[in-house]
Order: sequence, then structure tokens, then C-alpha cells
Amino acid sequence: MDTDGKDYLPDTSALVDDANVIYKLSKNNNITIHTMVVRELKKIRSDYRNKGPEQRGNARTALRIINEFSRMYNGTPVPIPETGGTIDFVSPDKEYSHADPALLDYLKEQKSKGNGNIILVSEDTELNILARISGYKAQEISDRRKGRSIEEILDLPDEIILPHGARKSLIDNKIKEYSSEELLKLNGEEVIEKLIHNQYLHLSGDTLALRYLGNGNHHVFENVWVSDTKLVQGIMPRNKEQKYLMHACLEDNIECASFLGKAGTGKSLVTLACGLEQVLETKRYNKLIIVRPLTHIGEGIGFLPGDMGAKIDPFYAAIRDNMEVISKRRGRIKDSRKKKSRDDDLNVDTMDLDYFLEEGIIQFVPPTFLRGRSIPNAFIVVDEAQNFDGNEIKTMITRSGEGSKLILNGDPYQIDNPYLDTENNGLTYATKRLMGADIFSTVILKKGERSRLAELAADRL
Repeated sequence: MDTDGKDYLPDTSALVDDANVIYKLSKNNNITIHTMVVRELKKIRSDYRNKGPEQRGNARTALRIINEFSRMYNGTPVPIPETGGTIDFVSPDKEYSHADPALLDYLKEQKSKGNGNIILVSEDTELNILARISGYKAQEISDRRKGRSIEEILDLPDEIILPHGARKSLIDNKIKEYSSEELLKLNGEEVIEKLIHNQYLHLSGDTLALRYLGNGNHHVFENVWVSDTKLVQGIMPRNKEQKYLMHACLEDNIECASFLGKAGTGKSLVTLACGLEQVLETKRYNKLIIVRPLTHIGEGIGFLPGDMGAKIDPFYAAIRDNMEVISKRRGRIKDSRKKKSRDDDLNVDTMDLDYFLEEGIIQFVPPTFLRGRSIPNAFIVVDEAQNFDGNEIKTMITRSGEGSKLILNGDPYQIDNPYLDTENNGLTYATKRLMGADIFSTVILKKGERSRLAELAADRL
């Protein structure tokens, strides 16, 4: 980013994306902070219901930085010793409902005074467009953080220290509630502030899998794995993250979830098993819909003959592989068929994917044909979601109709779309913005379970 004697006006989204953007932009430059931005940061800092921990944390840090410089403000820009720049403050003469119109009015006012070189810095595409077509300068943060792991991006604690006797109480009663005071003494403020609704984590020093259900001063933990849990379509979770994933798939109160992890962690296999369980066994959903991006690795293979089913079949080969695993785990004969009407009790011993496709029990849907649809009573899996952008993911999630559940699966480190990266892909984008919502949950899977070779490649290549 070219920073040489310029005047920057950061909006709320820029500071929520990276609180230290104040220092990054102010190298020999001036930063102007609008009071409407401060108000929005204050709201985000306390919005546990709609904002994720990273957004709340960055809002909190930005307010702390702004507060320190505001103490020295006396009507003239305040020096920033670390960067050689300055920070200024502006307060509007009228009330605004939110910061966007306030910032645009400020730019208009300054341009009328001959100061048309102020640069709006925003991660909000719409605001940048409005600014540019109005004749003002605007830009995104071009030096966004790179190379961060998904754990760093989402910034979720993976364990919690609970008071003495918690393990026995959770096993006996399944649910246990604690006050903020009890947890702060054991974990510290930083950990407690990062907890979000429907977050999965484990008891410190133990493998006991928990779900966090509290907000504010009410901290409720639920034991999500009990000893009498049965296999799900022949699949038993191999580690605590797979336990979290399976619970999120089977929990009715979670209507949308995202599962992020490197190749071989079992995301697709366990999700498919849970979907089949709830379509074939419990009849919770009428059908299983699987959506995958129609992208390929390396050079294309040219024109594919046949109808739509034949054309998209190669893109769903991974689902066939997982069906074969499930079939073997169940001890069934893959090629056996028993054709019955949908109204009869389906012989779920039949693990034949072609039969399920013929009956409409499982449907492969290209993303191209999703727009405009409303899909009720379905278990919807968006696989390889990291290869979609934010707008595409929004389109898919908004297709979910009454009684449906939607799962986003993907590996944010393995992206085939050249215009996406670990942070701006649709999977990460949706996860960051949906975290904390009542009906959403996310799980980061870390341990590879496919094979030793796959684990080695995922870690080192």
C-alpha cells in the first residue's frame, strides 16, 4: 500500500477486519476517525448474538486504540509516535442511523472545501462503489493478513477449565451452568469473551466433548457424547472433532453448520453418514441433496457427452467413494438392490447410490441450477464450499426452505479457484459472519483419518 502523506478515512468494516489498520495506514499519513464509526464499533463489541469473536475482538481493540489517542485530542490531529503519522477526529452536526451516509456526507463536505484527496478505506464493496461513483477516492485494505491458519482466523478456544466435579456432573446430568465469576477465575477474560453460542470444545485435561450454550453471564455446557450412542450408518467418530461434527449434524436446533479441515479429516464421510441416517432411518428429512462446485484440477478433459447426470457424475465421484466406505462399514453388499416404492419401508440394507439417485432420495444438484429454488425438508450438503465465493455461498444458504438443514464442508487450505484464498472464500466468509447465531455452529477438524500418506501430504505439501 502506498502510504506517503495521505489522508485516510477508515470505515467500520476496515477496523473490524483488522484493528491495527490504524497503524498500518498512518505511516507518515493522517487517519480521520468519524464518531459514527466509533458508535458502530461499540455496538459490534457487545453483539454476542450476531457477531463472531474475531469481529467483537477487533472492535474492542480498535476502540481501545482510538480511546488512547482521544485522551490527547484538543481539536488538532494527535501524533502517532510509532508511525510518524497523525490521527484526527470528526463529529457530524446531525444524527445518522449508521456510519455509511455519515462518511459519504463528510467526503462531500471536504471536497466542497477543496480537500478532495481523502481516501475512504473500507471492506464494504457497496460503500466503496457509492463513494467512487460520487467522485470520491476509495480502496480496500490491499495488505490484508495472509498466511494465517483457520484457527487463527476464527480464533475459537478449543478447551475450557470447569470447576471441580464438573466431569461427573456433566456425565450424570448432561447439562451444567456456571456464572461468569466462576469461569473467569479459572480461564481468564480472554477465553470467556471468545465463547460463542453452539461452540464445541472439550473439558481441559479430558476428552469429554461439550457444547457451549450460554451468552452473557449465563454459561451453559452440554455433554454431547454419552456412552450409549450408537453407530451412525456404520460410522463411529474417531476423534473429538468428529464427535462435534456428528452432534451438529444430528442436533435439530442447529439448522446450519460449517465444517472446516484439511483433506482426510472425515468431513464428507461423517456428514454423508449423518444425512443418510436422518433420511433413511429417522425420516427427519425427505431427501439428501449434495452440491459441489464444478471445478477441476489441472487441464480440463474437454466436452463430456450425455445428459446432465452423465456430465456431472465425475464431479461426485468422491460421494460414491464415501458411500462404498459406509456400505462396507455396515457389512452390506454394495450391488444388492431391492426396489420398493418410496411409500414402503425402504430396505436400508441397500447401500446402492444409483438406486437412491433413481428414487430421488439422494440428489446431486449443480450450483448453477440452485438460484430461484426453495428446498424444504431436506438435508443439504454443500461440499468443497471453499471453492465458492461469498455471493455464491449466500445464494446456496438462502435456498434452504422450511424444515431443511444445510451443511458447508470444505478445506480452506486447498482452493482451486484462483481468485479465492484462505480468508475470502465462501466457506470462511460465511463461518465468520454466522458464528454466534442461535441456529448455527462450526467445527474445525484437525486430525487426518484417511491414511498416513494423506495426513503427511496434507501437513507438508
